[in-house]
Formats: sequence, structure tokens, C-alpha cells
Amino acid sequence: ITKISSIITAITIAHQVAMAVSHVLWPDDPPSSTTEAEDAAPPSPVKYRKRHLFFALVREIKRLRAENATLNTTVNILRNDIKDIKESRAETDATHKRAYNESLDKNDQLEVDLMDRDDEIKELKKKIEDLQSQINSGTLQRSGPDENDYAQPKTLTELFDQYYEECETEVNKEFKSNIDNDTKDGNTKNGENKDTTLCFDNDDKAGIKSEDDFDEDEEEDLGFEKLGDICVKQAILSKLSSARARLELDDLVIKYDAQDEVVSAMLGRTFIQWISGFLDFGGFTPGTFNSYMSEAEADITKFWVNFLQHYLETEENQVLFLKSIELTVLEADKIQFPGLITSNYERLMFTIYKHDIVTGDAVIGWWSNSGSKVRGVTRKFAEWLEDDEDEGDEEDEEVEEDETTIQNMIQLNNTCLDSSCRCDGVVTAPSSDIGKEEEGDSSFGVNSEIPAL
Repeated sequence: ITKISSIITAITIAHQVAMAVSHVLWPDDPPSSTTEAEDAAPPSPVKYRKRHLFFALVREIKRLRAENATLNTTVNILRNDIKDIKESRAETDATHKRAYNESLDKNDQLEVDLMDRDDEIKELKKKIEDLQSQINSGTLQRSGPDENDYAQPKTLTELFDQYYEECETEVNKEFKSNIDNDTKDGNTKNGENKDTTLCFDNDDKAGIKSEDDFDEDEEEDLGFEKLGDICVKQAILSKLSSARARLELDDLVIKYDAQDEVVSAMLGRTFIQWISGFLDFGGFTPGTFNSYMSEAEADITKFWVNFLQHYLETEENQVLFLKSIELTVLEADKIQFPGLITSNYERLMFTIYKHDIVTGDAVIGWWSNSGSKVRGVTRKFAEWLEDDEDEGDEEDEEVEEDETTIQNMIQLNNTCLDSSCRCDGVVTAPSSDIGKEEEGDSSFGVNSEIPAL
């Protein structure tokens, strides 16, 4: 922008110089010639030179004006691009900040709830101890209905022990479900996942293993799989493009040095979990699987096709992707509606194949090595792919045979030309060269004629 401003200033100065020169050469009231001799007299060299310089300066001014207009247009375009980039970054930062703040609020609420539940548990323990002391001392006074009105437990201690265990189980279940929901939301800060321990002092309360329970290699693999899953889900929630999501996932792949096998397996689990979540969000019923899959194909085409094709370029990665989907579906606790997805597995495979996410060879390779119940569901689809591959191989063989026949014809014609077997533009094949051809072939015989090439 500084260079462009300098050029504009130079153009303005040049224009002012040109105007001054024009006023010097041609004043407002130039003297008019009075005689024909003066009109016919040739111009002086000095005047001619000044006139030539003036026109040259005018042309230079016009060129500089055109260049100035072009530069102004370029500057406006650059300003608009910079403005759009700033707005996009501001929106992205606002989205991440809002998600991060929501995560902090949830974590604070969970901590408060956990402290309240701990206080309740302590109070219950204290009550139990008081009751046990009263029972032991014989000072407990019974109140309420008679013991014959309802079935009493064996002892009062067993009743409170059972109640305490139920309360503690409910607290742990609720706390773990909140952690799972927070993890599924995929709230991140600057592209990094917030630790699932949620900054609690005691990890055992959340049922989370400490870092000492894993060695470095296992921790690194677990970290990428979990972070990659959260990264993809966050990209979908934020409605990022497939290209932007690839950039963020590539950063994680480089950071954790993840192999193609790990990436393909993670993408398979994440994809089938998204399918399950889409059905759950839409109020899925057993009789409407095909209609919901048709609605899901819009999002598959918009985001998943380009995103998955970037990582599933080889047939090996595609087979690993299909195996990961199969294993996730068979683990009923990982997704919603596992049985219904299994019964409609053929439709799911056809959708993936139709959008060129996997090839027919990859599907056949996966199906050949699959031993689960989805093999029977997808049998017809696999057989159809095998028949299609066989037809393609037969067509290739026919093309090769046609090419071989044409090469033989050309070679035979060249042989005839070398032996001078030409008759008025028609070459007669010698019987010694083609006498071994099939007798039933009408195009090649002992006396067959081949057009000269």
C-alpha cells in the first residue's frame, strides 16, 4: 500500500508538470498569424522539440493514469479480501470462545454438584453411625406403622447399607454420563482437547485411569484417537468445511505421528457414530431407515465424501475403514440402534460405495475376511460387485484380443508388401503365410485379400 501511494503521488506531480509545460507552450491567448508567409514558414527546431516532448509527456501521463486505476482496483480487492478474512477469523474465534466458556460453566456446575453429593453422602454416613449407635445402646424408638403392615428387612444396618450403595452408584453414573456428554460436545481451545479429568483433584471419582497406568506409546495412540474423534465432531458442530476440518486433523496426525491404520480406524468409528447420532436426533423409527439414510446423504455429500476420500486413497485404508465400522456396529454399547443398523447394513455399504468413498475391490476384500453376522446381510451386494468385476475383466480381455488381431493384420500386410504381392492396390496373402488360419474364418483364408494399408 505504501508503494502504491508513492506511485499515485508521482502521477499527480507528473500531471502538474505537464499542465505547467502546456501553459508555457500554449498560453491562453496565443498570437495569431497575420500573413500567409508566417503560416507557411516551417516550425523552428526548438518549438518542434518542445512539441514532441509535450506529446510524449501526455502519453506518459495517460499510461500512468491507467496504471493508477489498475492499482486502485487491486488495492480495493485486497482490502475486501483482508476484511473477509478478519470477519471469518472473528467468527471462528467467537465460536471457539463460546464453546470454551460453555465447557467451563459445565465443569464448574459438575464440581458444585459433586461437592453437594459428597456432603449428602457424608450426612447419610453420619446418620447411619448415629442409628447404629442407638441400636447398640437400645435407645432407638420406633415410630410409624406396625411391623406387620409391611415386610421389614433383616436388619436396619443392611437397609442403610443398601441405600448408601444405591446413592453412591447414582452419583457415579450421573457424573460419568455428564463427562461423556461433555466429551461428545468436543469443546476445544486453540485446536487442543480439554482433559477429560475436568480438573478434579481425585481422578478415581470419575472412574478415569491415571497416566501412570499406561506406557508412553499406548497413551499417545489413545490420545490421538480421542482427540481425532473430538476434532471431527467439533468440525461438524461448528459447520466447518471439509477442507478446514482436514487441516485441523492433519495437525493432530503430524503432532502424534499417527499411522494410516490408526487414522482409518478412527474415521470408521466416528462416521458410524455420526450415522447413529443422526438417526437418534431425527426421532428414528424402525420402518423409516431408508428415508433417514436418504436425508443423511445430503450431509454425506456436503462434508464426508471429500473429507474421507482425502484419507482413504489406498485400498488397504478403505478395508481398515470398513472393518472399523463393522466392529463399532457389533459393539452395541458404542452406538444407538445397533441391531437396526446391522439389519440394514447393505444399504449403508451401498451408500458408501455410491459416493466413491470406497471401491468395489475394497468392499470385496473386507467381505471376504469378515466372519460376523453382517456378512450374511451384505452377501447379495458383494456378489453383485464380484459379477461386475468379472464383466469388466471379460471386456478387458476382449479389447486385448481385438488389439492382437489388428496387430496380426498389420504384420501380415507388411509381410505381403515385402514379398511384392500387390495387385492393383489389393494385396494377396501368400498361402504359406496364412494357410494355418482357421478354415471356418471367412476373413482369413488361403486366397483371402487384405486391403493395402
